[in-house]
Amino acid sequence: MKSEKGLTLTSLIVYVIVLTMVITTITMITVNTRKSIDKDVVSVSNEEYMKFMQYLTEDLNSVDFKNLTAENNTIKIMFLDNSVHYYLYKEESIFYIEFDENVELKKEISICKDVSICNFTVENNNELKTLIRINDIVYNNNYHFESK
Repeated sequence: MKSEKGLTLTSLIVYVIVLTMVITTITMITVNTRKSIDKDVVSVSNEEYMKFMQYLTEDLNSVDFKNLTAENNTIKIMFLDNSVHYYLYKEESIFYIEFDENVELKKEISICKDVSICNFTVENNNELKTLIRINDIVYNNNYHFESK
């Protein structure tokens, strides 16, 4: 009697089951790793955006607030004591720059990093209402903020 070598139905079923388990394990590891990375990226971006909004809100709600303009990726806020605060988008970052009343640099910090797109605009609807639009703050890690 000849020895029959080959693939039997039983071995085929075992191969399919083992292959399915390996693919499932790799898929689960990949999905969990991606979720973990995405949470970290979103968390950092969200913290930076909230910090930016905190600085901006404090300036706009200040008792000494005088005037607000936005042009060329810069928000300029003037105060009654002639001090000026800038929010400047350059080199893929948003910077907060503060000048005192003598036009001397008081503070310069980077609020948001890895920003690939950022647009600031100010709209004056009437004398009582000024809208500041911060559209399309896009981080290099593809997390997107849009405030209107």
